[in-house]
Amino acid sequence: MADDSDDEQVGEEQLKEEEAVPQKPKRIFINHLDSYHGKHIARFFARAKPGTTSEAVEEEENLEEEQAEEKQKKLYDEHPIDDGWKVSGTIKNSQGYKRPPFVQEILQYKDRNQLADYLKEMNVIIYDITQDPEQV
Repeated sequence: MADDSDDEQVGEEQLKEEEAVPQKPKRIFINHLDSYHGKHIARFFARAKPGTTSEAVEEEENLEEEQAEEKQKKLYDEHPIDDGWKVSGTIKNSQGYKRPPFVQEILQYKDRNQLADYLKEMNVIIYDITQDPEQV
């Protein structure tokens, strides 16, 4: 019987250790950040917490109905939240493009192998091939 309590203590210690270890931020790659879709998808993810569901967001929205004006401002806020997704990606046309605050990094690559190595580091990849067949 002493073995069971020892196992429970070890399990509790492991849980405490896992909680103490800070998690690496979740990273997402989006190609063509300068496109309409890329920009809005990137903004959404930069303001969303990894692991949350739409149900949790809906519950939060229901609680904030009285603050509709504040909520509207948040919708178009371009600043990422601290524990949100870290957004990086590529742009199609760099001429005159200014990196928005919700984009952490813009990748410029020389060949597809360099891009592939970079993509392996990502947790999520969103690749829009509808506008540019060369992206396939």
